Amino acid sequence: MITAVGNADGYNKVLAKSKLLHAAIKGGKVTNVKNLRAKPAKKTIKVKKSFKIKISTKLEAPKRKYKQHAKVRFESDRPAVASVNKKGTVKGKKAGKATIYAYAQNGAFVKIKVTVKK
Repeated sequence: MITAVGNADGYNKVLAKSKLLHAAIKGGKVTNVKNLRAKPAKKTIKVKKSFKIKISTKLEAPKRKYKQHAKVRFESDRPAVASVNKKGTVKGKKAGKATIYAYAQNGAFVKIKVTVKK
């Protein structure tokens, strides 16, 4: 994790934090997620309606163990337009466009484009 700290009024203040990542080194006994796929990759919904994102993973070395420390995490770039919960359910809030990001524990991610209509 990376943390940005600034000095405000003589005190250090956390300005921003990066995502917490867990990654395996290459050549070890365990592997990382190579990429994620999302179904649907693009969706149009109406306000107050919702849908669930299904995520599948592809591993860098499928014959090695995959130690999952954290589940896939979801985040919306415009939560006022489309919100997403930790299980991947997206809900339309108001008309507009938003991008939902699904992150694996090593930082691999996929984008899901969401359009919300009235």
